[in-house]
Amino acid sequence: MSSNDLVHKSLVERIIEWLNKITRPRNPDKVDAWREQLSFIFIDVAIVLSLIATLVTFATSGDWLTWLIRFALAIPARLYSNRNPVWAGRLLLLAFAIQLRFFILPGAPVDNNNGLSVAIAGLLGSVIFTSWVGMLLIVLLLVGMSVENQLVALAFGLIVWVASFLLENAIRKNYKNAVELEEANAELRLNKKKVEQRLAERTADFERKTKELEVARQEVVEATRVKAIFLTSMSHEIRTPMNGVMGMTGLLLDTRLTPEQREFAETIRSSSQSLLAVINDILDFSKLEAGRMDLERQPFDLRQCVEAVMDLVAPSASKKGLDLAFDMEADVPAAIAGDVTRLRQIILNLLSNAIKFTETGEVEVHVSKQPNLVEGNHVLLFSVRDTGPGISSEGMDHLFQSFSQLDGSVSRRYTGSGLGLAISKRLAELMGGTMWVKSEGVPGKGSTFFFTIQAKAATLSKPDYMEGHDELNNKRVLLVDDNTTNRRILVLRLGSWGMVPTSAASPFAALERIKKNELFDIAIIDMQMEEMNGEMLAREIRKYRDAETLSLVALTSSENPPASDLFDAVLTKPAKQSQLFNALLTIFALKSALKKERVTSEFDSSLGRRVPLRILIAEDNVVNQKLAVRMLERMGYRPDVVANGLEALDALRRLHYDLVLMDVQMPEMDGLEAARQIRREWKPGQRPNIIAMTANAMAGDREACIAAGMDDYVSKPIQLKDLQLAIEHWGIRR
Repeated sequence: MSSNDLVHKSLVERIIEWLNKITRPRNPDKVDAWREQLSFIFIDVAIVLSLIATLVTFATSGDWLTWLIRFALAIPARLYSNRNPVWAGRLLLLAFAIQLRFFILPGAPVDNNNGLSVAIAGLLGSVIFTSWVGMLLIVLLLVGMSVENQLVALAFGLIVWVASFLLENAIRKNYKNAVELEEANAELRLNKKKVEQRLAERTADFERKTKELEVARQEVVEATRVKAIFLTSMSHEIRTPMNGVMGMTGLLLDTRLTPEQREFAETIRSSSQSLLAVINDILDFSKLEAGRMDLERQPFDLRQCVEAVMDLVAPSASKKGLDLAFDMEADVPAAIAGDVTRLRQIILNLLSNAIKFTETGEVEVHVSKQPNLVEGNHVLLFSVRDTGPGISSEGMDHLFQSFSQLDGSVSRRYTGSGLGLAISKRLAELMGGTMWVKSEGVPGKGSTFFFTIQAKAATLSKPDYMEGHDELNNKRVLLVDDNTTNRRILVLRLGSWGMVPTSAASPFAALERIKKNELFDIAIIDMQMEEMNGEMLAREIRKYRDAETLSLVALTSSENPPASDLFDAVLTKPAKQSQLFNALLTIFALKSALKKERVTSEFDSSLGRRVPLRILIAEDNVVNQKLAVRMLERMGYRPDVVANGLEALDALRRLHYDLVLMDVQMPEMDGLEAARQIRREWKPGQRPNIIAMTANAMAGDREACIAAGMDDYVSKPIQLKDLQLAIEHWGIRR
């Protein structure tokens, strides 16, 4: 204890601190530790009180000798208490009791003080020894006393003894509970220490593993980044010479080659295309692995997206004699916002696989919409069904794994990188969907691949074929096709335009209807049928119905078109909805115009003499070309015809034309771009007037044509009066 602490403490505080120090038990964890503490207190109090009592009684001529004896007895007890405080207290109490019994009580008067002394002796005996020892001590002190002294002492002694008995039991019980509580606390502290130690070890282990994982993650990220950079660089380095190989091979094929040389060149080109496809797959896979695949979100026409893919795979399907079909349910949004390129990539991969593994039958693409929205997005379900050999349950387990093939043997029949399905599934997941497959593994029943995407509906100009046309209402159609899927899709499509379709599953069933004089306005005939091909059926039909009574439309997947004199229009399968709609509309418009001409001719046959013009028609549709030529010939003109914008520019460079009737939607170069090129290349006064002639009749279409450099606008189906007025107006101005 420092001097500063002593200065700030009072005398009483110092005495109490000293008493606590000298009376502190040596073994506080023992069961009788409280007895040691009481023994110290008893001895020290006895020394102090006996010393004070000796001095006071000596000064007052009292019985100072009794108190001096007690002081003398307490001093050795205090010295012995350093070795055994309990027995020191017991011996001192015994000495005081003997002194009290033999020297004080026998001659003492009967009063409360003597009784109190006996009671105190019993209390101390009970506390320092046990309650029964304290009771025995009281009885011994009462022996030999007068009856009066015994009664008084006994009364005090019994009261104090009962209190001490209850006090001792309470102290023992509380002390036992305290010991048990202390043991429990000690065990709890030990367990807590163990738990803290384990937690610290696990925390350290977790931090160590976290650091290791972070280091490993950084290494993976860095390796992925380096891999992506390497693949991108290698892709560029490979693409550059590949571009030269493929380009020069294309030029080589345009030259005169022997059959053997042409075969070699074709092999080079097909191999180059296969290699380029593998390079594209690896590059896409590396982007997906690195998390660097970014999707666009632009509005596009969903039907045109799928039909564009069908056009790409149609030649492959035609070579194998497969039927291609596409059906999109009516409640599916016509336009959505998303990445049209990546969606086209998924569909192309599934269609290519379906055609590659299917030898006979059909491949169908179906698009539907799930009933519920997910976070405001439509959930679109795409399915690609084939009639190939199917997929076994073992094959489906690793179907979507990277670099995985259904047939992993060296002598496998079908080649490929094994990345197409893995990439397609990842792309579908990036679009908010997933991909799966169903197959019974039975040849002929094939497989069906499903995938979903999430997309919001977008707003685009609605094409005419989505709403139909008055010219097609209630027109009776005979549909002849031996493929059930094709018939089902075409019946739904024709019915949505207000037409009345009747389907026939075979050429003979169709002929039976014709022979029974069932009336039809038009017949749509599949060219590839087993019992009788479409051209043979058309010749049989012409024996009963002429071209004026029944128009014929051919659907073919062959590269060799049928005889043009038999059919009013020939469409390549799978026929786009817009192409079929325009062909039907043109046929009925031409027939309507011919009927009106027979009743009362609306053609101004003198227009060509009054307003002589050299006219060029730019139109890719054969039926529309015939219609425009026939109409202009009736007006007295001899027009020239080209099939797209590039051919129109070549024709204008060779000859001077006064007027160009320009279709807007054409392959290679559309009408809008051709009009802009004409405005740039020819000066005013030297360039021809351009009249747009298109089926786009929505708001803003006329403004788009005028903005591109066209002078006028005539919508399809062409109204004779409008066309004559436009020709006359611009011919007079020249």
